[in-house]
Amino acid sequence: MYKIGLCGYGYRAHFYLKIAKMTKEFEIVGIYTNSQEERKQILLDGYEALNDIREFVDLKPLFIISAVNKNEEYELSSRLLENNFYVLQETPYATNLEDIRKIRDDSHLQIAEQYQFFPTISAYKKIIDMNILGEVNEIHLSLMHDYHAYSVLRYLLNTTSKAKISGFKYIDKVTRTRTRKEEYYDGLIIDSMRKNIFIHYEDGKKAVYDFNSEEYRSPIRNRYIHILGTRGELLGNKIFYLDKGNYAKEEEIHFEKLNGQISKIGIKQQILFRDTNILGFNEDEYAIYIYLLKMVDFVLKGVEVYPNTYAKVDSIASIIMNDVTNIRR
Repeated sequence: MYKIGLCGYGYRAHFYLKIAKMTKEFEIVGIYTNSQEERKQILLDGYEALNDIREFVDLKPLFIISAVNKNEEYELSSRLLENNFYVLQETPYATNLEDIRKIRDDSHLQIAEQYQFFPTISAYKKIIDMNILGEVNEIHLSLMHDYHAYSVLRYLLNTTSKAKISGFKYIDKVTRTRTRKEEYYDGLIIDSMRKNIFIHYEDGKKAVYDFNSEEYRSPIRNRYIHILGTRGELLGNKIFYLDKGNYAKEEEIHFEKLNGQISKIGIKQQILFRDTNILGFNEDEYAIYIYLLKMVDFVLKGVEVYPNTYAKVDSIASIIMNDVTNIRR
């Protein structure tokens, strides 16, 4: 069992608490927060509540997870690094260009960008690498927001090329249905922010990012990915491609679930993803769990999970994507 520390006790922090509880591979040795109310709840929940990050020294965690408000992440993780802890910081690397450009010792830091470990994203990458679609040069993405989206696009397009980013954002009218904590049935139409972003990489690859802030939870705003290659395309759970004889084919991507967790993804007899360690995780929880395991290798063997050079680029791209022209509609 690996001992880890945790900073924060909000929504993201509870992902790590759940994973530690269900897998028994990680032990949360202490939780730091500057909120008195959260400290009371931490104690009621049976964890050790810390008033100062220096209290982690005696607890000897392998690494510490910083899962506080994203506007506070940079400062807190910097303090943890200065105290010589290994740190897994929640996204983004930083929320402003000034912090991104600051020089700090990041040798003990990794940013928790876990989307590449989603079973579905892993399966899409396997399809791309199998060359079924030919050379993939364009992706239209409406799956996740901002820095997450830019990271996934770079990963699937296999590019580290510089890019030009342009586009616009506008208010989109949509009936409210769900939030993180509530469900609505009143039919009230609300304003949500929609972004249409165009990304042109210097290596010739292209991407279109189209995202509405309601998409994560709304059943009437579905997410999608459209991957285009020279010999085919992937759209949703379908693949359209040319076989070796240049005859058009169509295949469906099959998903199997066990206890609510994706256990296998495949096309025909080809397995794209499989995991027999079924804990009932959703994709987010599963990906974070995989990241935690890889974080152990980072600390013990120095193997980076998500290089900070990428994390900085993704944060900068996110700032630019959010700074596009606001148009009236």
